Amino acid sequence: MKIFDKLLLPEIKLFGIEIVNHDETIVVVEAYKKNNEIHQLKSFEIGCLNSMDTTKLTNKAVSMVINNNQVISKEALMSSKDFDETSIINQAFPQLNINDFYYNILTHKSQAFISICRKDYMNNIIAQFDGAKIGIKSIFLGNLPISFILTNQESELLFTSNARIECKNSQILNIITSSETKITDQNISGLSINNKQLLPFSAIVATLKPHTGFSQNLQTLLSQSYKQFQQQNLTKSILKFGLSAIFVVLLVNFLVFNSYFNKYNQLAEKKIIYNNTINQIESLQKKITQSEKLVSKLAIVNNPKNAFYLNQIIEMTPNDLLLHSFIYQPISKKIKDEKEIELTTNVINLQGITENHVSFLNWVDKIDALIWVEKCEVINYQFKENQSSEFTLQINIIENTK
Repeated sequence: MKIFDKLLLPEIKLFGIEIVNHDETIVVVEAYKKNNEIHQLKSFEIGCLNSMDTTKLTNKAVSMVINNNQVISKEALMSSKDFDETSIINQAFPQLNINDFYYNILTHKSQAFISICRKDYMNNIIAQFDGAKIGIKSIFLGNLPISFILTNQESELLFTSNARIECKNSQILNIITSSETKITDQNISGLSINNKQLLPFSAIVATLKPHTGFSQNLQTLLSQSYKQFQQQNLTKSILKFGLSAIFVVLLVNFLVFNSYFNKYNQLAEKKIIYNNTINQIESLQKKITQSEKLVSKLAIVNNPKNAFYLNQIIEMTPNDLLLHSFIYQPISKKIKDEKEIELTTNVINLQGITENHVSFLNWVDKIDALIWVEKCEVINYQFKENQSSEFTLQINIIENTK
């Protein structure tokens, strides 16, 4: 709901507070703005000045109204020569040392409303809020901030936390203070606001909508205090931004590192697979080489001379002798994986059975006499029960015999 045609709200959340009563109770009004409208007005108390709970206001900026027994308000009539602030204050408070007080003055034609408060008291309040990290954008005294919401206000009677305000044509006519006030809801430009919320709400509007008839001597104090608050918030924001930037950089570094790490792992896995493949190929090559060597040796074994040797031995073998093994170039060692097969070259091993010992010896002598035989010797000879014997011969061949 729109409040004022020319009212621009630069913040999402706006806070107004009122320090009221003898016990210095602090009433807070929180307003939300959307575009040029104020929405959802709510209020709460944060305790007394000396024991306030600042949790909800920490690092927030507030507009403050001091409206307790530390504030004195009066009305004065002005003549044309009394229009300066000092003359108005002297007329309302004769012999007042103005250097010891802060003041608010509201003027309209020949009428003036003046509210004053001791500087020591207000300086202590500002110090407390500074210590609680609460920024003070503006300070108003008494009921005077009501004047900022009177534009387009149809009602001629308004109620605050401790006064009844009589007004007409957007101007205050009279302020009547009262220690006993009932909670009364009032329609202010379409918003339902009770009398305890009215002054904090007026302070919010006052910081956003200037008033030509309002003056005060708080500018220097507020400027110093609020500038310090802004610097603290700026430092905090820079720190947050710096930490966020560091976090983003670390996150990017992590993502980049993680990406390269994953690629490295993929390459490492590929390298392992490649190395395993190379090892398998090398192993297969070794097996192929061994197979080729075996084939080569088998080719030697299957040489035509083998048949020649076997044929000559069989031709001279007697009938009472039976051969059951003819091994040309026997394997010298047991075959093992990945080991080269070793053959005993130029050697023939014969195994068989004989029933006549004399015939066997004659046969051995005949073999030994062959031109291609270097030596023929009996390796093993064992007698059996049926007058037969098992034998093993080893024939050494003369190499390159024609």
